[in-house]
Amino acid sequence: MEYKIFESMIHPIRIKIIQEILKKENATVRDIAEAVSDVPQASLYRHINKLLNENIIEVVAENKVRGTLEKVYKIRTDPYEEINKAVQSNDPKQLLNLYYNFTMNLLSDFENYLKKDKIDLAKDGVGFRTYPIYLSEEEFVEVMTQFGQALQKHLDNKPDGNRKLRKISTIITPVED
Repeated sequence: MEYKIFESMIHPIRIKIIQEILKKENATVRDIAEAVSDVPQASLYRHINKLLNENIIEVVAENKVRGTLEKVYKIRTDPYEEINKAVQSNDPKQLLNLYYNFTMNLLSDFENYLKKDKIDLAKDGVGFRTYPIYLSEEEFVEVMTQFGQALQKHLDNKPDGNRKLRKISTIITPVED
């Protein structure tokens, strides 16, 4: 993948746009604007146009709404496949950019959470911790397998009155002694 396309895709606002389109399969600007309500409309159109120009999204329909055409967008390039290619490339610049955007998205999510009128970290299940732990390769694989299995059981859960969307993110970094 061209680095320019990758760089376009991993911008924090564009990630939110891509996530919204993926979630709905097809999305209009109105759908996207609701998901990124903190982004000014002019900026939103600029980011959508960037994704269009890089062939990451495409227009799949146009609906006539009160005399204007409302475009419906779909993902053209699978972002997860492209991210996996970047990871497999082992290119330090791409990896650093991926990591940076990952952490910026975490920061953005937390910042949005803090904007709520009433926050309660414990009640809302918000947490961030670092657990320095010594593990052999076998122990590490065992821990990650158990963690993956625990999450896998719930990945297909659908929203209902009792479930709220939560993001569980992991960062695993070897530390040089």
